[in-house]
Amino acid sequence: APLQRLRASARRLLVTREAAWIIACLAAAVVGIGLADYALRMPWGLRLAFWIAGIALLVLDARKRLLPALGFNPPLREIALRLERTRPATAAGLRDVLTTGLELSDTADSGASPALRDQVVHTAAARLRMISPSRAALSGVAPRRALMLALLALVPIAALLVWSPRMAAIGLRRVLTPWTTVSWPKRTAVADVTSIHAHPLGAAVPLRAAITRTDRAPGKTDVWAMYRV
Repeated sequence: APLQRLRASARRLLVTREAAWIIACLAAAVVGIGLADYALRMPWGLRLAFWIAGIALLVLDARKRLLPALGFNPPLREIALRLERTRPATAAGLRDVLTTGLELSDTADSGASPALRDQVVHTAAARLRMISPSRAALSGVAPRRALMLALLALVPIAALLVWSPRMAAIGLRRVLTPWTTVSWPKRTAVADVTSIHAHPLGAAVPLRAAITRTDRAPGKTDVWAMYRV
């Protein structure tokens, strides 16, 4: 049972590490594409191409990293051999004892006398209780590092959701559902303030426009008037 729990703990650490890496890459890609789309106003076809490429990479990465972690199920003998080579297990006298005790406990037809077999099994079990198999054989450094990277990658998304929920929602919709018709707010806004409603023939018509929103310096925004006669 301790070896089975050790194997399950190793599987959880592997799944956590690989899932965190995938989340970190996905969040970084969403932020990067969203910022590029905000700056360039990419058409929906280009955003759809990014979306398809992202889904393909996500599937390949899941098959390469996540599925092997989910399927991690080595024989208990390999777990015992790996545990025996650790420093705490060596100090507890488990080297060459744990695996032998495991093999003898798995079969009654081992060629050894029942008394000797029981003695080895009980010795291995007693020495195994002296250590913590998970602490001895497993390290949480890599999973914790992957989780930290995933959290760091999610920080910009969370910050944008808090700072400007509307803009963040627009960016997420344009990146994650590129086929929708949601658009970024216009960077400029011009209001017609021409006060003339009737004018004589042959006279020039003065057109006046008020710039109510612009992303340029004062006096640097060009305004084009399109008219028909």
